[in-house]
Amino acid sequence: MPSETFLHLPAAKRAVITTALLDEFSAHPLSEAKVSRIVVASRIARGSFYVYFTDLFDAYRHVLDTALAQVDAGLERSLRDHPDDTLEAIYAYTADFIRGLDDSPYRRLFAMHWLTNQYELAVHRDHNAGETAHQPQPAGMHPAIIHTSAMHQSPDSGAASPTGHMNHASHTGHGGDMGHSAHAGYGDMPVLVRGRTITDARLRRAALSAAVHESHRTAKDVLGGEPAHTALDRFAALLDLLRAGLVHSSNPSTH
Repeated sequence: MPSETFLHLPAAKRAVITTALLDEFSAHPLSEAKVSRIVVASRIARGSFYVYFTDLFDAYRHVLDTALAQVDAGLERSLRDHPDDTLEAIYAYTADFIRGLDDSPYRRLFAMHWLTNQYELAVHRDHNAGETAHQPQPAGMHPAIIHTSAMHQSPDSGAASPTGHMNHASHTGHGGDMGHSAHAGYGDMPVLVRGRTITDARLRRAALSAAVHESHRTAKDVLGGEPAHTALDRFAALLDLLRAGLVHSSNPSTH
């Protein structure tokens, strides 16, 4: 992540550097990104770049996290707007994200990340596992689901705080998909379907895993060129199947 020196720069200078990073990483995959272009665009010395960031991967984490901060906020709104149906909240969140891509300054960055860079990041992480084991990894679209879903839990449920969930998720995202530890946390999250709370942790975990995976795939497909309405219709159909299965499986009279 950025150094304290970078964080204490004047806001205007930080913005110029972040914009230069956004332009570079939106136009070039990580394997082709160049520090030389970034320092020219941001009007800083090459040595200053390495004072602010450890390397290109560190700089990439910064600009990606900046972009994803807006995505996290969108999920929080969606969960508040759909308190009785968690799957509907995930659908609405995904649809809003996709519909907002046309006007988003981060569209090209998201496309580059989910279609190319997440795989390069995985290789880089695995190659440097010993050095990066304790470093935050770039989050994907959906780590926010873990911490914002906690808003549905009662104060005495014993669940981790929303902030704790988000910190955990952000440190386990694997270049665009949920990390193993975050995935395991699905069982502790509440799921409501048409106002009914799903109490079986196994069902909750399976449903959320499927919904999150398909939400991520839907966004990737649209960024890859598939019409938004086609991808969203397919996603809605899957959620209908999940919803019906959850209601059936949680109804004692059907067993």
